[in-house]
Amino acid sequence: MTGCGKLRPLLVARHQPELVIPMARRLYQDALQADLPEFVAWALIFQAEAGERAVVQLAQAVAREVSNPALRARAARAAAAC
Repeated sequence: MTGCGKLRPLLVARHQPELVIPMARRLYQDALQADLPEFVAWALIFQAEAGERAVVQLAQAVAREVSNPALRARAARAAAAC
């Protein structure tokens, strides 16, 4: 995610936290259909940070396959928070 794409989940998380999980699930489904592993990983991380701990290991596994250090760090933080 780049540019304004990163901003929307942050705004939702602060102002409408109840929408984070539904939006992340939708992003996950769309990313799977479009074969976009980085977006899949971000969606899983957003879900984990919002309380869905069952997706943390999957988020880490997908993040390892993406060459984005910020994404990998975020996945590691989500795992450490469990």
